[in-house]
Amino acid sequence: MQTGLGRKTLRISIFGSGYVGLVQAAVFSEVGHRVTCMDIDPARIERIQGGDLPFYEPGLNDLVQAGIAQNTLCFTDDTAEAIEASDY
Repeated sequence: MQTGLGRKTLRISIFGSGYVGLVQAAVFSEVGHRVTCMDIDPARIERIQGGDLPFYEPGLNDLVQAGIAQNTLCFTDDTAEAIEASDY
């Protein structure tokens, strides 16, 4: 599968949905990669999926919600699931 930029679509897992992990996950998702973001806190995942991010970064909530809607960004609290869902 190719991204809109003509590159191969990757399946990527990011461990942690803090400032670094969530931003990376959203950006990789925005360019067309399929991203699984793993976090040990199910309540944090639920808040993020509902649009309540744990910090403010301009435009990030729009990227996260677009990734969720386009099914290029998903979240889990299961480490094994995140590993199995990724190439990298």
